[in-house]
Order: sequence, then C-alpha cells, then structure tokens
Amino acid sequence: MLLAWFHAMPAPQRADRRAAAAGRALVLAMDRYASAHSGVYPPTDDISGGAGDLLTRSGGFSFYPDNPYHPGRKMNNVPSGGFSPGDFSYMRNPDKTYAFSLVVYARTPHAGAQGDGILFRHQQNP
Repeated sequence: MLLAWFHAMPAPQRADRRAAAAGRALVLAMDRYASAHSGVYPPTDDISGGAGDLLTRSGGFSFYPDNPYHPGRKMNNVPSGGFSPGDFSYMRNPDKTYAFSLVVYARTPHAGAQGDGILFRHQQNP
C-alpha cells in the first residue's frame, strides 16, 4: 500500500523524497564511522561520494545512492556553497572533529522546504 502511494506521486516529488532519504542514510553512515573512531567524523577531503572514499572503505557505507535527478550517476560530495541537484555537501568542522554539517541539494535552486535549493540539512554539533 505504501509503495503504491509512493509511485502515485509525481516523478519530481519522488526524486525529492529519495534525495532526502539518502541524506538521512548519509548521516547514519557518518555516525557509524564516528562510533568506530572515538567520536571523530571523517575529514572533509576524504568523502567524495565515490566507491573508494573513506566512508565506503571503512564499511560505514556500502555504496552511495544514485543521484535521483541524474540517472546512472551516484551522489557526490560537492564544495559547500555551490549548487548541484541531487548531490551533497559534507564538511567536518575544522576545529571540532566531532562536529559536521551535511546538506543535500534539491532539483532546482528554488526548490526545497525553504526555497533555498536544499532538501535535507543536518548539523552535528554537540
């Protein structure tokens, strides 16, 4: 029943939901990595979104999700402050290795809950 509801949504809305779910999965993978490394999150430069980055090599993530707006392409870590539909920006706090921010970009710069082009935002900063 839930699957039928999901497939009844317009395709752009389904893609938005998949991108936001990927953001939640990324947060869980980052937390799994930190749990195994004394609370320290991976360095920003070691997270690319590719099969050989630190998160996949450590077992925190098996593989990166497909980019819902670009079929056949995986989600990638892009520089913070830019805009890349379906990709994400991960940045560990340079002063606090136990804090990070993550955003997942929407399909257009004006989409997202607040019209800022961001579908999912997470800040880990105890």
